[in-house]
Amino acid sequence: MMNPLSILDGHILTGDLARALNIPPPGFGLLVQRIAAGSPAEMSGLRGGTMRARIGDEDLVLGGDIVLSVMGIAVDRPGYLAAVSGKLAVARPGQEVEIVVLRGGTVVTLTSTIPARQ
Repeated sequence: MMNPLSILDGHILTGDLARALNIPPPGFGLLVQRIAAGSPAEMSGLRGGTMRARIGDEDLVLGGDIVLSVMGIAVDRPGYLAAVSGKLAVARPGQEVEIVVLRGGTVVTLTSTIPARQ
């Protein structure tokens, strides 16, 4: 299975920006700005943003999900994407993949299933 975060445009949120967007501790997340149609990100239920904004020096698209963790791996350090990819590489068809997001101020768990390999 491809990484559920693949084929999306995201921005890592930390520090003041994470606090301004009310990201729960430890205060890190991946802001989902845009998602490609038909991508693993879309199929997993992730939502992209709808409102352009400039915050400081950052041009962002707000209103989308903020990914907090994937398969229990927090988006809080360099290398999290490689760790998620490693877990997916050994996952079996039918296994569930949980993605925890902040959506509209509420923490939500999205669940998708790894498809059969072709």
